[in-house]
Amino acid sequence: AENTSINLVEGKENTLSDGTDSPTADAADHAVLHAKDDMTIKGDGVLNINAGTQYGIHCGNDLKFNGGTVKITTLLDDAVRGKTSVTLKDGTLDIDSAGDGIKSTQGSIEMENGSVNIKAGKDAMQAETTMTLSGGSILACGDRGLTAAQSVEISNASVIATATDGICETLTNSSNTVQLSFTKQWAKNNPISVVGTDGDLK
Repeated sequence: AENTSINLVEGKENTLSDGTDSPTADAADHAVLHAKDDMTIKGDGVLNINAGTQYGIHCGNDLKFNGGTVKITTLLDDAVRGKTSVTLKDGTLDIDSAGDGIKSTQGSIEMENGSVNIKAGKDAMQAETTMTLSGGSILACGDRGLTAAQSVEISNASVIATATDGICETLTNSSNTVQLSFTKQWAKNNPISVVGTDGDLK
């Protein structure tokens, strides 16, 4: 289909899962929920995706989240992949992924509204070109937090990112942003305080 539309019906909860067998070589880019071209997920219902061997959601072109609650767990690979772009306009996205959380393999990631919570074994959010976060709430935890080849721009979004490697790479534009690097593992007897140049606690 040129544009696949997934409507999550209010008051309904659905679950999609793959099996335990590895996909064949000609299905390398397939997923539990896969579209060869554009895909839009919308509505007010709940969709659970359990991926044992494949991606959770994979789209061969533009992937859009316009509503609903999508919960994705992957045991081996990435949770969400959109080739040309991934756009989050509304809804809730909860991800627990062994691989990347949200990834655009050849294009951009944009978020305008909604809520995103990511626990990833690799990158929480990764864009091949640009990442623009202009609204919504984001919790991005992974080996790397936010990464884009060209730029990451944060305006009206509320973002908390943690990482063992890079918290936020190529950050070019942001407001009210604090980046902290730790040389020791945090402990209860190792307090953290953030102060401004005037010495006041911010």
